[in-house]
Amino acid sequence: LLPSGLEWLWMNNEVLIRKAGRKNATINGYVKNKKTGEPILQATLLESTLRIGAVTNEAGFFSLTLPRGQHTLGLRSIGFSPQSVVVDITKD
Repeated sequence: LLPSGLEWLWMNNEVLIRKAGRKNATINGYVKNKKTGEPILQATLLESTLRIGAVTNEAGFFSLTLPRGQHTLGLRSIGFSPQSVVVDITKD
């Protein structure tokens, strides 16, 4: 694929084809209740286009590795309205 300027990557049991030289970066953080500041356990974050996601731990912490670029993450948790946030990953 390199002569075509493309490369492949095995991610989430799927082959991802992308422009060569594009790297992944890891984003991480905490999901908390806006009103109380309490961590939200077992919240799911999903980048639906790539079908890559993460689940928060008991502290509300998540870590998610995505290709560089702009992504929309969906956030869901029982008892809360679904949310979405746009992230722009430009650096490692």
